[in-house]
Amino acid sequence: MPQQTSEFILESLCRQHNLEPRVPQIMMANEIDRMEDGTSLVIPADTGTGKSLAYSAAAISEVMHGGRVLISTSTKILQDQLSGDLPGWVPPEITVHDIRGKNNYRCPMLQKQAPTPVLQNETADTISEFSGSEHDWKKYLSVDSNDCLGAKCQMRHICPSVQAHRNMDQANIVLTNHSMLALELKTGFISKDMPFSLIIIDEAHDFESYVMKIMAVSITSGRLRFLHKRLKAVAREETLLPQYASEFDNLMVKILSKDEEIAIESPSMRYQYLSDLFVRINGHLASLQLDVDHSQYERASNLRRKLRGDLQTVINWQNTSGRNGIIIAKGGNKISLEVSPLSVANFLDKHLWSMEEARIVLTSATLPFDIHDKLGMKKTKEVWNLPTVFDYQKQGLLFVPNGGREELKYKYGTPNHGMLGRDQLTPRSQFLLNILQRVSGGSLVLFASNYDLNMAYKVLRQPLEAMGKTCHKQGQYTNPLLMEKFKSDVTSVLFATRSFEQGVDFPGPTLQCVVFDRVPNPPSQDLWIKALTDYHGGYVKAHKSGVYNRMRQAAGRAIRTTEDRALVVVLDHRFAKLTRHLQEFEVTHDVNRVVEWLGEIKGDVK
Repeated sequence: MPQQTSEFILESLCRQHNLEPRVPQIMMANEIDRMEDGTSLVIPADTGTGKSLAYSAAAISEVMHGGRVLISTSTKILQDQLSGDLPGWVPPEITVHDIRGKNNYRCPMLQKQAPTPVLQNETADTISEFSGSEHDWKKYLSVDSNDCLGAKCQMRHICPSVQAHRNMDQANIVLTNHSMLALELKTGFISKDMPFSLIIIDEAHDFESYVMKIMAVSITSGRLRFLHKRLKAVAREETLLPQYASEFDNLMVKILSKDEEIAIESPSMRYQYLSDLFVRINGHLASLQLDVDHSQYERASNLRRKLRGDLQTVINWQNTSGRNGIIIAKGGNKISLEVSPLSVANFLDKHLWSMEEARIVLTSATLPFDIHDKLGMKKTKEVWNLPTVFDYQKQGLLFVPNGGREELKYKYGTPNHGMLGRDQLTPRSQFLLNILQRVSGGSLVLFASNYDLNMAYKVLRQPLEAMGKTCHKQGQYTNPLLMEKFKSDVTSVLFATRSFEQGVDFPGPTLQCVVFDRVPNPPSQDLWIKALTDYHGGYVKAHKSGVYNRMRQAAGRAIRTTEDRALVVVLDHRFAKLTRHLQEFEVTHDVNRVVEWLGEIKGDVK
């Protein structure tokens, strides 16, 4: 029926919201319609194109033809946005269900121990419905997979997380995120128990990294000591975990050491020493007798089971180490052992691409050209020619100060002089303040670390609010509430981390300026980074494209319509020679051009 095609539904949705369907949207919807079962589609589309609406129309069409759809996003922010928008787009007979990790749901068991009556009586089932701070939610109302008692919890019958998973198999369209999708693929839940005829992976440039995280195992001495504390009250005998933790640290020092007298240079010997140690730890944990009547038994037993499973994974990996698996020791303040595949191709071939009745769509504004190789895709069609609807040369200005700016060598503050008095700012803080005060619309300032975020917010909040600009900080509220507050004041400033780089929609005058504090470069000397570098044949190939993609995604937050105007600022001179990778903006290294450009658009919408 023509009324059930994705293009027809897209046009209908656009009419409902007083929008004009764009050519890239129509092309995407039609490409999805033409897919055959058991095939994949790679289809990049510019930020602001409206791909969410296009693939939502395809999802509705699929359900009307008797299928079921799963939509996965990289960020919870985009998942929040879709869970708010999609129910209003679909016909009433189509059900949409949102599924997330355990820490996004209220834990009734933990809630009983909350310190205030307000938190004890909180009725919000998910963090997106919670009106308090993100800190309160994580500390008093939710648990992660390590602390969740699962099937043994006495309050499982009223657990919002359990109910959400039960409801998933009744939904026509399921919304999730890449972490949850990778986890469900690993357990076999989706392919065996929950078949889907159409799977849409948005922000697919990040999918590989999320799959790797789900497959990875991390062992630290701190984890052993933490389990010792949990077992102390429950075990009928004293554990040897503190001694094993010290032995583990000593072994890691030898593995990382460059001193020929103590270093263990042979990879096979490293693996053997680790395997022997973990076999002994596992045997010790298995022999411990626990008091099953103790109130902490379930949690301690759960942690023991998970550690034993991870230790066995490392032991088994000794026999499979090679091109698809590696053991890495990380140094610095924390020594840990990381076991992870360097390629997810085999895993996805077994658990995702083998779904013969499913059609799988990968989309993003910044898909790498070799994504099919990295993910091991088969029976794949690639569409790289969707037209852009934006004139970036006219709509945007990219400002990257050159390496000669002395003030950019400073931080916003240090523990010794973080505030510098109420009337003093570091040169870097003053430089950023001078830019933000000239922006007539909203500004999003993105940081590579929470330390720099908190310090910049602390020193800049007072002078910015004295200028009439409201300041918001990530973590101050839950993300949905924070975005609502930011959107409600078109002159406000939002200080955030990389989680706001993508999946956030700020149309109109809400966002006029995006600032990157630093280029988000992976540390080239990190042993894990080195391993990936060697595997992919060079640092640039392995990591630079990811850096550019993240920055282009964030820049795209500001250009959402053809009328938008936006300033993108990168306060890192290392990016000065690489500006060609960030959209097609006009580029300047001169702050005077920034002042002139902002003056030109001051009366415009963005």
